[in-house]
Amino acid sequence: MILRIVRGALAPGRLSDLAADLVARYEPMARATPGLVRYHAAVRPEGDGHRLVVVTFWTSVEAA
Repeated sequence: MILRIVRGALAPGRLSDLAADLVARYEPMARATPGLVRYHAAVRPEGDGHRLVVVTFWTSVEAA
């Protein structure tokens, strides 16, 4: 099992855009990607914006 962790920052007012993109674009693409077992996304408030982390679980280094 391979984990990939991506962290980032969201500008103020962008959280709803991110949530919509995850559901509309990333979710279907992730389900169709060979080797991707699952993913988790989380956000927390920070200052005026938010911090983001996405963790993906892969079957192998090659798939990741």
